[in-house]
Amino acid sequence: MTPLATPQAPRRPARPPLWAHIEPPEPVMPPSPAPAPLPPGPSPIGDPVSPPPSTDPPTPAPPPPMPM
Repeated sequence: MTPLATPQAPRRPARPPLWAHIEPPEPVMPPSPAPAPLPPGPSPIGDPVSPPPSTDPPTPAPPPPMPM
């Protein structure tokens, strides 16, 4: 036997993954079809598309510059 050779340890069989014994869960309910679209109607109160009316008073125009 040469000094570079090392004795090999006996190989153990590979262990199964830890999750090998876990079965996948069964589906609770089959997927339902998509809900029917709502009929057209008036826009809801506070529609985010239209900005709310401003409650601030209009700002006055700046005074004209004073002549020197």
